[in-house]
Amino acid sequence: MNKHEILQRTDGGLNIYRHILGEIPDRGKCMRNPFRDDRKPSFNVYQGDTCWRHHDFADPTYCGDAFDIAALHYGLNTNTEWRELLDCIARD
Repeated sequence: MNKHEILQRTDGGLNIYRHILGEIPDRGKCMRNPFRDDRKPSFNVYQGDTCWRHHDFADPTYCGDAFDIAALHYGLNTNTEWRELLDCIARD
């Protein structure tokens, strides 16, 4: 399965976010970043032009799309372990 197919089957990546993060706050509301010590909610998931994306207003390291959040979740690197990442997403 490739990136495009996964996005089609996961509502543009929204289902990946829900699988990893649980419930997503309503549009415009922030949540705590589960990947770092986030004392004030600064992490936002939003619908971009072509897919769902995330942005951490306090730490720009945590910005990207559903594949980037999945890479954090699985402990993989999107640049060097892309195939493994796609396999993990397709499996789950």
